[in-house]
Formats: sequence, structure tokens, C-alpha cells
Amino acid sequence: MQLCPTEEALAAEYAAQGLVLQANGRYLYRDKLVREYEDLLLGSVQTNEDGEVDIAVERDDSGNIVAIQRKMAGDASFDQRTKAIELEKKTRSTTEGGVAVTQETLD
Repeated sequence: MQLCPTEEALAAEYAAQGLVLQANGRYLYRDKLVREYEDLLLGSVQTNEDGEVDIAVERDDSGNIVAIQRKMAGDASFDQRTKAIELEKKTRSTTEGGVAVTQETLD
């Protein structure tokens, strides 16, 4: 694996792991819309608040994919991130013209 793969090579490598880039630029992982995606060795990160799965591509020292870590609803870190996103949305809507004040405690 090259550390600067072509788009076609990267798409093929991801597809073999169940990760597909749609025409709209969003990833699907095993037919579920990806909320947060990272392939840190390649310096690639994407966030989509509407997704339902978070994934992290893990690579060995040669750049080959060794695992894809998946987190979904029910996983503690996924649920904690969901709460943080919901809080961010409330904060954004408040600063965009509302006056409401909300205080929440994240577990």
C-alpha cells in the first residue's frame, strides 16, 4: 500500500473492508451512513452529523489496513459523542437568534 494512493486504489481498498464513498462525497460502512470517519495515517477525516456509525481505519507500518474500528448507538463513546453533537446543535440554534439557555451534564 502506498501512503499516497490514487483515488481508485483507495476506493478499492476501502470497498474490500465494506467502506464505500458515495457520489455525494459521504461514506457508507456496510450500508450505514458514516457519521465520523478517520484514516489518520493518510490524514483523512470526515464528519457528518446525520450518520449512524463512527469508523476509524487502522493501518500497519506499511500502510495496509489491519482493522476498521466501528462504533454505533449503544457503544459508550458513540453515545457520548451523540450527546455532545446534540448539545452543539442546541448551542448553534441558540446563538443564531434564540435566547434560550440550556444546561446539560454529559456522562
